[in-house]
Amino acid sequence: MAIILRNDFNGFEVSYGITNPLGKDLARITFLNDGAVVGQALFGDAITPGSFAAIHAEKQIHLYLPMVHFANVFALLSSGKTLALFVESLGPSPAVSGGGILAA
Repeated sequence: MAIILRNDFNGFEVSYGITNPLGKDLARITFLNDGAVVGQALFGDAITPGSFAAIHAEKQIHLYLPMVHFANVFALLSSGKTLALFVESLGPSPAVSGGGILAA
């Protein structure tokens, strides 16, 4: 049975930069709920090993995505809808099988 962890958010901050020495793109969206960080999404070629979702300290949800998904995610964030981060696991272990952003 799938277990869903969900973190609602009501604000976000966007940053963009490059990594050294290879100059690869890196964008970050930090998700906030009443000013507290509840997760982040990192985008870009600097992210390895590729797309995945994870749970980090204090049950923050972290998403790692290719840069080509940034425009779609930003459009969703700009839609005015109430949104939440989520991750899904397939059992009681902390292993995450997927995640993303959903309309709350």
